[in-house]
Formats: sequence, C-alpha cells, structure tokens
Amino acid sequence: MLVGVVGGLSMRWPAACHLPVTQRPRTTVPQSTGSEWDVGGVDVETFLQSEAWLNGALALDDDLIVSAAGEDDELASELAQASQQYDRLLLRSPTGTPTLARSISLEAAVLSDGVGRTDRSLSAHTAAALRAYALGLIEEDAATPCSDGFSTVLSERAAPGAVQTRWDIRLPLVPLVEAALAELLKPGTPLTVALERVAGGLEAELYELGTFVSQPGAAAQLIHADTLFSDEPCLFTATVALQDVREESGPTLFLPGTHTAEAHAAFDDDVDSFFDSQSPVLACAPTGGVVLYDSRCFHCGGPNRSEEPRALFYFTFRHPDARADMLGNPAARTMRAELHGRFCLGDLLG
Repeated sequence: MLVGVVGGLSMRWPAACHLPVTQRPRTTVPQSTGSEWDVGGVDVETFLQSEAWLNGALALDDDLIVSAAGEDDELASELAQASQQYDRLLLRSPTGTPTLARSISLEAAVLSDGVGRTDRSLSAHTAAALRAYALGLIEEDAATPCSDGFSTVLSERAAPGAVQTRWDIRLPLVPLVEAALAELLKPGTPLTVALERVAGGLEAELYELGTFVSQPGAAAQLIHADTLFSDEPCLFTATVALQDVREESGPTLFLPGTHTAEAHAAFDDDVDSFFDSQSPVLACAPTGGVVLYDSRCFHCGGPNRSEEPRALFYFTFRHPDARADMLGNPAARTMRAELHGRFCLGDLLG
C-alpha cells in the first residue's frame, strides 16, 4: 500500500530489500473444487481452524527481527505517536466512534467524503480461500524478509525487537485471484460503476493488487494518506473484507472529507487542530464487503485486539490524469513487477 503523507513523523521505510519478482512454485495456491476451494489438499475450513501459520511459523531468527538501535528508536516513536493519534480520534465521540455506513451511492460517497462502502460483493467461499492463501504466503516467506512478495508497511511490528504483525502482500495473478477479480468487477455492480466514474473510465490502470494482513496484537498505524495531494485525482483503492471486520479486529479508521485541498492544508498547518476538527469512522464490514476510497483521504489501520488475523484483499486503479510525482513511495507499491502496466479496468470487467 502506497504511503504519501504521514502525520506527526518523518517517513521511515524498513530496510528490507525488494528484489525483482522471481517465479517459484507455491504450495498453498487454493484449487477450486466447484463451489469450494482447498489449500494444498487441505480444505479451507480446516486450514483456518488450525491456524498453523500462527503456531511457530512466524518465529523468526533474532538476527532477522532485531533492527539496528536507530531503527528501533524510530519505530518506538512511530508506534507511540500512532497510538496517541488513534486514541485521540476515538475519543472524539463520547458515544463511541461510528462505523462507516453502507453507501446509498458508492460513487457519490467517494466523491463527497473520499470513502464509501458496499456489501455482498465477494462470496464467502472465495473470501475464505483468498484469506487462507494470503496466510499461507506469510507462512512460506516468514524467514525471508527481503522477499519480492511483500511491500513496506507502517507499524510492521508492535514493538522494537518483536516479530512482525503487519504484512502487505503483493499477490501473483493466480487463478484464485483472477476469479476474485472477476467476481468483484462484474459490469453494472455498485463497485464497478463507481470505479469507472471516479477512477477515470475503462482506461484506469490496475496499479496495485495485494492483501493486507494484521495479526492479533498488531499496533495502530500513523494517520496517513496514500498519496500526496494534487488537484487531479490519483488512485482509488477497493479493500475487500475476507472475514467479518469488527471493531476489535482493528478496522481502518477514516477521516471522511479529508481528500480535499483544504483538509491537506489544515493537516500541514497544524496537525493537532486538524485532528480536533475531525469526525472519524471505522470501516467495519461483513465478509465480502468492500470499502472504496480516494488515496488522498486520511486514514490508518487500527490495532488488532481480537484473537484472529484481519485480512483485506485489495486492488487500486490509477486515474489516467494522475501525476507520477504524486503517487507516493514506489517501494510501498503493492504490485508484482510482471503485472506493472498490464491491465486496465476495461480488461478486467467480467
């Protein structure tokens, strides 16, 4: 996931390298059995119940998880500020932070608020298969932090020296991912109609394709926008809940209406006053629900206080008018190299 503007801290990018994409066999690519999917010969339900990837699969060697002292200091500062920002925004509403309501018009919500939600866009069995596949990729690459299959991510660990608890996975275009895209991008659905209108039409480029995972215990992120502000629209990202996303799961916190020039100017001028003027919402959603947002809208991932991983499949389209110098840090672009520039929205419509 790209990150362009971050609140309260100069940007820190993890030192992990990002090598060119290499083709290698994956043992966890789910295979369709008609109406269901299985993972490496194990049905999805059994895989999710076992959660084998959490039982030691993520135990990395000390030399892989302990960073240099300077990086640990920066991470500690980042985590402290992120926690303060998140708690401060939650306290804005004495009756609790509201959840993002399902949009009557997804297009209108994204244009006016920078974010909107629609439900029942992906079937439960495809969502479960994608979730299992993503968790399997983390298990396979647990001991290889320089893997080409991952992007940089804010608050990747919940404390200096701790194991990683957040991942941004660059997905290969395996049949399961193709099937999910075809299911989500059917002509005439609220999501497809909104994307075509806000992202610049059928020529909008597929710019990112990934899955975001936060493990139980993951910390909150700093408030950020995915791109720098520009008057021209940049990127539009659809995140898809691969399980029910509840408040304890650490849903994305959005600041509606902050995709504007005025909001970014206020953010740059005085972050404290900016926060005090906001009415945050939490992007809770049922399995298969979609949140579509403008990359200029401020948001952050919340702390995962549940006992289950939170996984969001996502894809981003680049508006034809987007300026390359406004698109954020290229190291954080969640797209495998062999997929760069290959598809536009019109190519993917089912």
